[in-house]
Formats: sequence, structure tokens, C-alpha cells
Amino acid sequence: MKKMSLEQRGALLVLFPMVCQIVFVLLLTAQLLSIHANISRQSQSCDLITKTISLNAYAVNLGRMNRMHWSANPLQSGSQEQLPLTGVTSDNKRFALLGDKIHQIGERFEPDQVQRHQIAVFTRTGEEVLRRLKELRYNQEKGWKHWKHVHDRYEIALVNSCQQMLNAADNVVEYEEAKRLGSEEATNSQFENLNTFLTLAIAVTIVAAFVMAAFYIRDILIPLKHLRANCLRISRQEALLPVLQDGSEFSQLDEILHAIRCATLEEQEREKSMVENTNDLICSLSQEGKFLRANKSAREFFGIAPEAIVGESLFDFVADEDRALAEKGFHDALAEGESSSLEFRVKQDDGLMHTRWSCLYSSESKELFAVVHNIEQEKIVERLRQDFVDMVSHDLRSPLSSMHVSLDLVGQKAYGEISKEAEQEVSGAQRNLIRLLDFVNDLLDFQKLKHGTLQLECDNAHVDSLVQSALDLVKPALQAKEIKIETSGEDILLFADPKKMVQLLTNLLANAIHYTPKNGKISVAWARSLDHTEISVSDTGPGIAEEFRKRIFEAFEQTPEAVSKGEGTGLGLAICKLICDAHNASIFVQSEVGKGSKFIVRIPSPKG
Repeated sequence: MKKMSLEQRGALLVLFPMVCQIVFVLLLTAQLLSIHANISRQSQSCDLITKTISLNAYAVNLGRMNRMHWSANPLQSGSQEQLPLTGVTSDNKRFALLGDKIHQIGERFEPDQVQRHQIAVFTRTGEEVLRRLKELRYNQEKGWKHWKHVHDRYEIALVNSCQQMLNAADNVVEYEEAKRLGSEEATNSQFENLNTFLTLAIAVTIVAAFVMAAFYIRDILIPLKHLRANCLRISRQEALLPVLQDGSEFSQLDEILHAIRCATLEEQEREKSMVENTNDLICSLSQEGKFLRANKSAREFFGIAPEAIVGESLFDFVADEDRALAEKGFHDALAEGESSSLEFRVKQDDGLMHTRWSCLYSSESKELFAVVHNIEQEKIVERLRQDFVDMVSHDLRSPLSSMHVSLDLVGQKAYGEISKEAEQEVSGAQRNLIRLLDFVNDLLDFQKLKHGTLQLECDNAHVDSLVQSALDLVKPALQAKEIKIETSGEDILLFADPKKMVQLLTNLLANAIHYTPKNGKISVAWARSLDHTEISVSDTGPGIAEEFRKRIFEAFEQTPEAVSKGEGTGLGLAICKLICDAHNASIFVQSEVGKGSKFIVRIPSPKG
């Protein structure tokens, strides 16, 4: 049988106690209302009995007083023809009070038909007594002479009326007393029932509490503990407990946890396979530089199995010449706590291997994680590139320079007259040689700057002098395109390599001249801020599209227009970037297609 859903369980835990409480309150209210009704009936019965007895006594006493008024002392009152005015007034007040009491009892609401009849009889006899009293008083007021002849008749009538009233009162009191006793017994019985009900309610509440607790433990707490245990096992990479089989949401969630565990194991296996089968060495080291873990590539790098290298010191495998460099880089990586790169050689059975270590220190696990690359092929390529540069420097630049001098002499007719066609060919050959020499020179400068072999000769230099030197070098190109040049800036002293700064400005100006149309304008401006000096070169060329701005300072990168014209080497801006890097400066471009470009160089001010 499928168990209730989690929503149904929650609703049951909330609604069941609530319904029990509502039923309890309703039953208790009904009991209390019934008790209150019985007590009210008892109170009403007592009140009726009290008023009946009181009325009866008052009427009888009043009759006795009037009957005996003269008969008690006829001689004293025999000389009087009538009663005093004060006595008449007092009797009238008593008669009025008696009438009010009779009226109150007669107007009383009585649901019991039998009692209602008896009260009606009682009120009628009371009214009869009142009437007889008034008659008696009326005849007494006529004086003793009259009264002594008629008093027997009225006294006998009054006595009979009082006797009837007493009998009616006895009937009302006896019947009401029986009702009161019945209500009292019913009330006592209800109190006993109430005690039994409260005891039963407490017992039911305790039982329900235990039932709900057992329900909560079985259907909620135990599954939650099961899920918690499986979550902890996932975090510890342990086998999970079996899946819950109750078909509830907890079971579905447990199935998800098992699926996550399976997916995690599969992903771990894939990652482990990748780590173990990669050509790079992946390892972790302690703060003392000892290997904690390593993949299978440890055998290729150090000639030792991954299990055997655990506990060995890294520095025992480093070439003696690079040991100090490796120790310094290792401790710097521990101190910085950021990704860092080290290069040093490690020992092998057949020699040394160039390696690059990409390291990251974890302060939580106190381990240094490293990915080690074999850069032996890179070093070979680098040596070949350097050999090529040396070849270009020694075996290409010198012959090109000699050819340029020879063509220049031919163009100057040092060897005799030449035809116009030959002169044009010589001039074209000179331009191509100049372009080739510029390319060779740019290539050599780029290589030196990129590998840091070019030493800077920094000195104090005025920015306006550096700008003027660069303008002098590009003056022929400016005049050829009739470009207007504008300069602006204050007198600023800059600490930098003057030659390299002139080369930087020359490349920026040459780039601006190249893209500025004829009769255009180029602006050079410089200014000092709090922590740097800013130099900018602006042109009115076509601008640079956004997709080319991000890589405009990379080597051999050119805009499509320059590539289509076959102009430039693509190294000018790359050399500018390297010169800025050498001075800890920055360079960037601001451009909008159709509105020109602005290259900005920011050189930090010297501290102190």
C-alpha cells in the first residue's frame, strides 16, 4: 500500500490535533452549557420558592393584623366611628405591596405547563385574599358599630381565602422543590460526567500524542535520518544505504541521491582516467616540498612509480644549477597563495628535462597543487627561433644593407648615366629593400623586447623633446600626405629610455600617418596626473572595428584594409606594447568606426 505523500503527512500532523481540540472544545462547551442551564433552573426554582413563601407569609400576616385590629381592643377603638387616616394610608401601602408581589409571580415565565397552572391558581387565591382584605378594611372603616355586626362573615371569608392560598402555595413549593432536587441531581451527575470526560480527554490526548509521535518517527524522522546518512556518505565518498522503498517523496529524494552518487563516481572515474592518462605530471606537494600524490606521468618525468615517489622531496629531483631558483619559486608560491608558474630543469637518467610548473597553493588543505609540462620541445623551438633571428641579423641584414648602398650609388649615377626606365626600377628596388630592412629591424627589436634581452637605458627626458624627435623622423611622410600635425602639453620630465620612447612615439605616429587620409590631421597631447603621465596620438582615419581592438597589439595583427594593401609588417603596435611593458606602462586604444582612433600611453610616475 502506497504511503501518504509528504503534504498529506504534514496536513495530518497539523489537522489531526486541531480536529481533536475542536471536538474537545465543542463537547466541553456543551457540557458546561448543560450544567449552566441546570444551575440556572435551580436558581429560578429557589427564587420561586422563596417568593412564594414570602408572599404567602406576608398575606397571612396582613390578614391577621387587620382581623385583629379592633377585636384585640374593642374598648379602645369603640369610641371611634372610623379608623385614623394614618392607619388607612399604611394599610393601603401594604395592600399595594401585596398586589405587586402577586403580580410579579403571576408574570413570571414558566415553561412547565403543570407549574404554570399551579402558579395561576396561586395568584388567583392571592388576589382573592387581597380582595377579602380590602373588603375587611372597607367595613372596618365604617366604624365599630357597623363592624361588630358584620365582622364574623368577613373574617370567615378571609380565613377561607388564606387557607386556599396556603394550599396553592404548598402545591407550588412542593412541585418546584421536586424540580430543584431533580436539577440538582442532574447537575451533580453532569459534574461527574464532566470529570469523566476530562479524564478521558486527557487519556485520549496522551494516546494521540504517542500515536502522532510514532507516526512522525516512522514516516518522517527515520527517512530524514536515512537521507542525512546518505548525504554524509556522499561527502565522504562511501557506499550509500539502500534506497527507501516506501514510495514517498523521501524515497524519490533518496533515489536522486543514489543517482547523484552514481554520476559522481562516473565523473570521478573519467577525471581519474584523464589525470592518469595525460602526458603532463599532475601532483600535490606538502609545505616541505614532499610529494603527496602523483599520476602515472611521474615515471616519465622522474623514472619512479607514482606510489614510490610519495614522501620524496621535489628538490632532490631538481638540477643542481636550478635548485636555488626552484626553492625560491616554491616558497613564493606558498606565500602568495595565488596561481604561479615556475621553470626549472629536473634530473633524468639520460640527462635533464626542461619543465614548467603551474602551481596553486590551498590554505585549507595545506597542499600545493601542480601541473607539470614537459617544455623540452618549446626550448628546442625557441633555440631554432633564436638561431633564425641570429641568421637574419648576421646573414640577411648585412647583405641587404650592402644592396641598399649599391642601389643608392646606382641611383645617384655614381657608375654612370642610366636610362629613366632603369632609374625607376632602381627606385622601386630601393623602396622594397627599405621595407625589407624595416621588417628585419622590427623583427629583431620584437624578439629582444619579448625575451627581455634588450636593456633599458633610462634617464630623465622632456616629453616635448621626445615628441619632436619622433616628428622629425616621420616628417617626410607627413609632408608627402600634407597632414597637419598638432601638439599640446606642458613641460613634463619623464624618467624612461629616451631611444625606446622615441621608437614608441614614432611607431604610433607612423601608424596614424598610414591610416590618416591626405590633408588630414594628427594630434599629439601629453599631460601629468597624480600617479602617471599620459601621452596620446589621435588621427582622423577610418577608425578600428571593435572586433580588432582587442588584438590590435598582438604580433602580425593588421586590419583588413592594411592586409589587402600589403602594407606594414604587423609588428609596430606589438613593439609599442612591449616597450610599455618594459617601462611598467600601459597602452590602449579608443576608436569609433568612421571617426578616427586615439592611442593612449600611461607611464607611471617614479616613486619618491
